[in-house]
Amino acid sequence: MKKIALFGVTALAIISLAACSSGNSSATKSSGKATTSTSSSKKETAKSSAKWDDATKTFTDKDGILKIDSVEKTQDYDGKPSIKVNFTITNKKDKPENVQMLVKSMMNVQQKTANTTNDLEYAILMDNSENHLQDNLNPNGTISGIYSYVLDTETDPIQIQFMENMFSEPVATYEVSL
Repeated sequence: MKKIALFGVTALAIISLAACSSGNSSATKSSGKATTSTSSSKKETAKSSAKWDDATKTFTDKDGILKIDSVEKTQDYDGKPSIKVNFTITNKKDKPENVQMLVKSMMNVQQKTANTTNDLEYAILMDNSENHLQDNLNPNGTISGIYSYVLDTETDPIQIQFMENMFSEPVATYEVSL
């Protein structure tokens, strides 16, 4: 009798696992659909009006206008080599937007070495520069600020990639030699 009960419990466990496995397959299909829609949004990005003007160092998209005023070498609070990206940004959205979120949604900064290309991390600087990253920028408002990054090396070039949002493929890349 115990063997029959044990066999029944084992069979029930196997059926439960099979049902869970079937549910995961469905989730995988849903995930595949999300990937497909992401792919189609990448296609839309390619057809968008977002553009980079190398002469003025200005990126324009539906959410804002981001101008790279300069890139300067510096050191962070810990003495590590860093850069300051000085920018001017205009909010084209119809509601106030946090400056840091708007900048991060429009650009990503990387350093390209001989073997790797890595996203750079935010640097905390010791100077009293007003970075304005925590300000909320009103619709059609413009502000200048600073975004700082810790360098991987002091000599390899920096790539600023411009995109329509944090999750889209880059629309343009601006390379800065150090």
